Amino acid sequence: MDAIKYGMHFFLRKTAPALLIILFCCPSAFGREAPQIDISVTGLEGELRQNVLAHLSIVRQKDNPRLTDFLVRRLAGNIESEVSTALEPFGYYQPETDVDLAREENIWKIKIDVRTGKPVIITGIDVRLTGPGSGDKELLEAAGKFPLRRDDVLRHQLYENGKSSLLSQANASGYMDAKFSERSIIVNREQRTAEIFLTLDTGQQHLFGRTTFEADFLSHELLTKMLPYKEGDPFSSRALVRLRQSFYNADYFSNVEVAAGGVQKDTSSIPVHVTLTPKKPNKYGFGAGYGTDTGLRGTVEWTNRRLNHYGHQFTITLQPSERKSYYGGVYTIPLKDPRTDRLSLLAMWQKETFENTDTEQRTVSVSYDHVRERGEYSIYFKFLDEDFESGLETGHATLFIPGIKSTLRFADDPLVTERGVRATFELGGAHQDLLSDESFLQASLAAKGIYTFLESWRVIGRFQIGGTMVDTVNDLPPSLRFYAGGDQSVRGYAYKSIGPKDAFDNVLGGRYLLTSSVELEKRLTDSWSAAVFFDSGDAPNNFSDLAMKNGGGAGIRWNAPFGQVRLDVAKPLNDGDGSWRIHFNVGADL
Repeated sequence: MDAIKYGMHFFLRKTAPALLIILFCCPSAFGREAPQIDISVTGLEGELRQNVLAHLSIVRQKDNPRLTDFLVRRLAGNIESEVSTALEPFGYYQPETDVDLAREENIWKIKIDVRTGKPVIITGIDVRLTGPGSGDKELLEAAGKFPLRRDDVLRHQLYENGKSSLLSQANASGYMDAKFSERSIIVNREQRTAEIFLTLDTGQQHLFGRTTFEADFLSHELLTKMLPYKEGDPFSSRALVRLRQSFYNADYFSNVEVAAGGVQKDTSSIPVHVTLTPKKPNKYGFGAGYGTDTGLRGTVEWTNRRLNHYGHQFTITLQPSERKSYYGGVYTIPLKDPRTDRLSLLAMWQKETFENTDTEQRTVSVSYDHVRERGEYSIYFKFLDEDFESGLETGHATLFIPGIKSTLRFADDPLVTERGVRATFELGGAHQDLLSDESFLQASLAAKGIYTFLESWRVIGRFQIGGTMVDTVNDLPPSLRFYAGGDQSVRGYAYKSIGPKDAFDNVLGGRYLLTSSVELEKRLTDSWSAAVFFDSGDAPNNFSDLAMKNGGGAGIRWNAPFGQVRLDVAKPLNDGDGSWRIHFNVGADL
């Protein structure tokens, strides 16, 4: 018996503490259900409330299957300090927090009421620069734009953003060793005031040294023109990123490797070595499509990306179609900045048939093209030789046309645009004393805008206006007259079917153009949407004869990887007996 009693005593003394720990830490081991937590927070809204909930350990543990009553009470005891910690980044250093803890059956109801009190106000802020860059203009501007000011609420995120922006600007200006020698916030909790002291030691400025290339297939002089910096400019990693991107955009290279060397003694310059792998010189493209304006069409294209050591390129395009065929070639020569400037030499033959008009054009042009981030412009000289039959007219025109064309584009995504605007202006003309049969001056402006609202709705507007100064518009070839109607003009009407007519109802084309369109589109799924639209336009010989032709209808859209596929049905609204027409078009939004 003594042995049994001794064994029982030993078992209880050694195992009871372990059993109690298991009981508290894992109640499910004994068939007990972990308590549930119901938390409510009052006195806070928005980001304050979200940050408090994110900091509460009891919120993070509420779904823990090992949760016990003991642990709930322990975590509830941390609430007040955790609320204080969560509110400090917003400038509230002395909040008052009341916690009401009650249990109903197996549910712990925790009510947290927070009174933030008044925030800490900045009474002094001192942002300084020291070192060789202390007088750098861009750094001084960045310091002057520090997001916190005297009398502002102390918000820690703005403080961190300001430090990050200042250091980022220092690095972009070549001060790669810049660091904060002082960064402190002195808070007086009783008076609810704070002072900020921030000192950036810029260190020595580093500059771009010589850039060398490992590429024997292109002139190194041409490659140097493509650099987004010059030797002696402030060194920055951002510029190296732009270098890689600009070289990839040039369509010469399949791979671009950029390596920055060590700092050169006595100069603080950093050399850069660029290793380039060429793309295959020849690129081929084949395609087929259909548009109600052009009919069935095909495309064959060949591009030689690298004709010679100087980066010249050549493209030949063949595009036969039922109503508008095109054959041509473009020879491109990179200029002072190959990323943005080029000289284009074009030769083209084009044949078009629409309504009662047939044209055959032969065009040779030379243009200087400048491409910008938000658009491009071209200055061109074009020689046009055109045969045409329009209604009962048969003619021939030879014209030498200098002109300028410019496009501005602002869009979040040119393929599928939520918000964007595009505007294109063109001005051209000819004179009889300069290799031309006729004298004329012509200008046109086309604009399109897209705006998304209520997440799934888009409104799309188009506008085009044009005018020609000429003695007799019918002396100009049809390619230089204005017409309305078609997929990109007034839907419900055939392509180029709106304009002045002769006695036999043949459309001849006009001196002026005015069209507009408004479309409301509703996204149905990620890939599909539906639209209703109203178009209007005319191409008169005199604005006093302007009689807008209206068309309206509905359509379905498919957002494909290569652009939007649009299928519309539309009806003329001016003609009582006008029939419905189908319009099919593929292309980018802007």
